[in-house]
Amino acid sequence: MDTIRFLLRDNDTKVDMAILVIRIGIGFMFILHGYPKLFGGIEKWISLGELGPGSLGIHFWYP
Repeated sequence: MDTIRFLLRDNDTKVDMAILVIRIGIGFMFILHGYPKLFGGIEKWISLGELGPGSLGIHFWYP
């Protein structure tokens, strides 16, 4: 019954909740996407440098 009352309330609350859910979802996806890149070690950074800009002649400085 509380769920029905929640859904029938004014639209401002529903819009705020929808935006919150979308922001949390997108933030979680960014975390899942970026975590391996940040904490993958030097091997991950070297491979990222060789795949993207390295093919265009732009090289990262690494040992």
